[in-house]
Amino acid sequence: MKKDKTTPILIILIAVIVLVVTGVVLAVVLGTRGSGSSESSPTPVPTPYVDYTNKHIKITAKDTGYDIYSPTEGSSWGYRYGPSILLNEDGSMDAWFASPGKGVEMDWFTYRHSDDGGATWTDEVVTLTPSAGTLDMLSVCDPAHMKIGDYYYIGYTSTIDNTGGGLCNSAFVARSKDIKGPYEKWNGSGWSDEAYPFVYYQGTGSSWGEGEPSFVVVDNTIYIYTTLTAADRNNNMIKYTKVWTADASNENWPGSIEYKGIAREYSDKMIDDYTFSDADSMDVAYVEKYHKFLGISTNRRFGADSTIVYYESEDGITFTRISELNTNIIAGAHNAGIMKDGLGHIKEGDKMMIGYAYAGGTGSKWGLWATRFVEIDITVTDDFDRSDEANKPLDQSIVPSKVPADPWIINFCTSPRTFIKTVNTAPFQLNGYTYDCQYKKGQVEDTQNVTYSDYDESIIKVNGNKVTPVAPGTTYITLTYRGFISKAKVTINPAGITEKMEHPKISSFEAITKEFNVSLSGLQEAIQIRSLARFENGTFAELYNRAGVDYNITVSIDDKSICTVGNDCIIKPKKVGSATATVSCEGHSYQVKINVTE
Repeated sequence: MKKDKTTPILIILIAVIVLVVTGVVLAVVLGTRGSGSSESSPTPVPTPYVDYTNKHIKITAKDTGYDIYSPTEGSSWGYRYGPSILLNEDGSMDAWFASPGKGVEMDWFTYRHSDDGGATWTDEVVTLTPSAGTLDMLSVCDPAHMKIGDYYYIGYTSTIDNTGGGLCNSAFVARSKDIKGPYEKWNGSGWSDEAYPFVYYQGTGSSWGEGEPSFVVVDNTIYIYTTLTAADRNNNMIKYTKVWTADASNENWPGSIEYKGIAREYSDKMIDDYTFSDADSMDVAYVEKYHKFLGISTNRRFGADSTIVYYESEDGITFTRISELNTNIIAGAHNAGIMKDGLGHIKEGDKMMIGYAYAGGTGSKWGLWATRFVEIDITVTDDFDRSDEANKPLDQSIVPSKVPADPWIINFCTSPRTFIKTVNTAPFQLNGYTYDCQYKKGQVEDTQNVTYSDYDESIIKVNGNKVTPVAPGTTYITLTYRGFISKAKVTINPAGITEKMEHPKISSFEAITKEFNVSLSGLQEAIQIRSLARFENGTFAELYNRAGVDYNITVSIDDKSICTVGNDCIIKPKKVGSATATVSCEGHSYQVKINVTE
């Protein structure tokens, strides 16, 4: 029988094919692990966890930094304080500032962007303002950023009470998918043009209130920090940073925040061998490398010995003061912020920076402030390093900036934003005004380039910039001009009901908060029941009896062994338990729950 010479060749070919196929299968299997790429890649080596629990943060300023804003030559006022600084993944930076407002609006937010690590910045524009005829109509102040999913969130301070000149503040929040806006605001149950506080100040109307929010997200939990400046039940001033948490996966998280306690006290007194004197709000970040929350604020604000004081926390709830930052900081410092990403984190390798407003040294003037950015280093030490507390800030005056040759527009809006008319009045003009970077106001003359949209045609008719009342009701109207968007609120009242009525009737009387928590031995804040009254002419006010102003508000308690409420609407706790209060005024009433805790 003849031997077949092709057999060994076939065996060899089959073996080669098997090896190739096996190699391909192995490559596919290995390549699909991890990132999903079809190409094989080495398995990443996890960064070993280092326990820094017994280490303490140390901040140093690399140099004196630079002014991102200074008032222009010859100005008697001007500021951009309380910077909120966002570091993006690509190294670009965004920053928001509290700037002057116009008319009854005390503050607006301006915004700037840098693509080169802060070497240059875009011209500023106004990105958030009060909403017409709603509960934040007097101001947006103290910006605080956060980014979750597609949304940029901006927390801010505002007040409902237009009688106190900036007292009785609460915390609000707005959101937008575009960093420049327009923003929609938390309205108590969702997001719209109507603003409603998500942390409502429950203290007395004679105090600054609660606001100046700061946000950090860790493990899908939002940590919210607010500053409380209030009176205690003996009418002494108290000042705290309070902590709240919320679920970051809940789109309506402002409606389900939980109070977690006091982060820090800084009333004007010695606390833990450190004297606090006119300290201000704490901005908080999470330093990933050290697994610590880091808070910064200023102490002895506006003073020749002002300082930036910083704190750390392992759990985000209780903070310990670490030290002061004085070297390379200018005197008169106030309202500081720390750069962080959208979740409030500082990642290893990130550029690190703080910003603060300052009045300067000798001869400083109120309301005439510059804002400075300073690059910093964050390290850890075995013990608290407080060596910089022996140093002093720089006694340096503000260097004014040049008046721009071609001032640019920073805002466009109607003035006023709220129009209250009667149904039988003649047509009225809805004028738009621009504001340039010098805050000079100019009426828009080329009205043909202003578009008017998103209004209820059953309530008003619009022809050019003239508005004709049609029927009683309330509608917003959107004005757009050269890329700027502004919203006005128009209320048309029935015949005989005017905005300037001396004693309009209350049309609704409601609780701004439905539950009050009062402590017997803990936080001694004096708690006051204040009500939101809406009137028949389209106006509203926060009502509470106080010295010289008595709205005849009465409060009855179903169990006076738990607490009582005086004519000033301040709750006086007696023992642990819960009671129901019925609040009445001019035939209207509502009920709230009062919890007295130990």
